[in-house]
Amino acid sequence: MLRSPRLRALVEELAPPILFRGYLRIQSRVARQIWARDSYDKACGDKTFDVIFIDGLHTYEQVRRDIINSLEHISTGGWIVLHDMFPRNWFEAHVPHIPEISDDWSGDVWKVGFELARSPDLDFSILKIDRGVGVLRVTKKNPDIPDLRSELRGKQFRYFYENVRHLPVVDYECGRAWIESCLRERSKVVGATSN
Repeated sequence: MLRSPRLRALVEELAPPILFRGYLRIQSRVARQIWARDSYDKACGDKTFDVIFIDGLHTYEQVRRDIINSLEHISTGGWIVLHDMFPRNWFEAHVPHIPEISDDWSGDVWKVGFELARSPDLDFSILKIDRGVGVLRVTKKNPDIPDLRSELRGKQFRYFYENVRHLPVVDYECGRAWIESCLRERSKVVGATSN
């Protein structure tokens, strides 16, 4: 559920203007079933989407798979939105989740942000809203995402805290301006090709 009004507004803003082929939402209950490579292809077939919202299993490995699988079915110029990129403390970032300490859990989703930030084929920012919302725009078919799994293996909240300055973090207003600029540019291109 999109509890944050800003997050809801962001997803609603992205979806309607560019919803030519569809919008797909991945949630934790279905992530393991739908996003397994074999069953995912059966579920989506050759469909492409302009917006995919991932609020998945809250583990780096699963969200990384969700992104890679999503890239197979996202249109060029499409958007992938990732929830829970910023844990607020070590127990929200701990994998596995420790429900005895807190119901809130972001897991280690933040790790994928370091990979996405290094990709030359994606525009990527993390908006400082609702525990960090990653927004990436696919600028090229078959984008390259660096594989930092061995470098990030074993890294915990302290690493995130000490290195967050290396991530492309923007406030809500800057993120919204960036998205609106991309949408305006895309509508110019779509308008020019239809004339």
